[in-house]
Amino acid sequence: MSYLIDLKNISINDFKKRLRNQYMIKSQLILKEDIDQHFKKIQKMNIKNLDELQKHLKTKDKINSFSKETSLPINYLSVLRREINSYGMQKRKIKDFSVIDGKIKKKLEAQGIKTTEDLYSLLLTKKARKNFADKLFISEDEVLFLAKLCEVCRLRYVTPEFGVIMINSSYDSIEKIRKANPSKLYDGLVKTNTKNKIFKGKIDSNYMQFLIDDAHLHSLDIIL
Repeated sequence: MSYLIDLKNISINDFKKRLRNQYMIKSQLILKEDIDQHFKKIQKMNIKNLDELQKHLKTKDKINSFSKETSLPINYLSVLRREINSYGMQKRKIKDFSVIDGKIKKKLEAQGIKTTEDLYSLLLTKKARKNFADKLFISEDEVLFLAKLCEVCRLRYVTPEFGVIMINSSYDSIEKIRKANPSKLYDGLVKTNTKNKIFKGKIDSNYMQFLIDDAHLHSLDIIL
């Protein structure tokens, strides 16, 4: 069980395939350029998975050194590093969720629970959620709401507000998102947001396939 994606389980070949097919914003498109040639150079360094590659790109000094060894451009490696690091950025702070009651936030903080990662492992089963509800003197429905928030916020770039849209739609778990049709997922989230007016930004239809692909990288630990 892991809240975050285990980078050791993503091979360099799989990562290349993901980059080739992944929806990207303009600043990321450099990762699709000469992708086969670039990844051949990476593999020549005997790097087998994403965890190993992340370690080679951990600091600016390491990027400079890696660039000299592989002749890969520093700019390319810097963008590649940001992409890899995005797999570990989903530890959302509990205080940033405006939908969580202030009293519940204080109870969670008193237990040393400050992020969605801290909370996630405590809410994996119905029995665990009941025990947690009894411990904090809150309802089981409130705990289930927290569990669903933690679940969907494991996905990359899902903000607290966007996570609330997801759990108020019919796509309130990673398992359901895995099975979703991109256009139906988009329609469902837009409909939910139009009704509840939670997320102020524009929902990008191109992001739906990204979410579905990302969901397949996560383990299915929680029983809702």
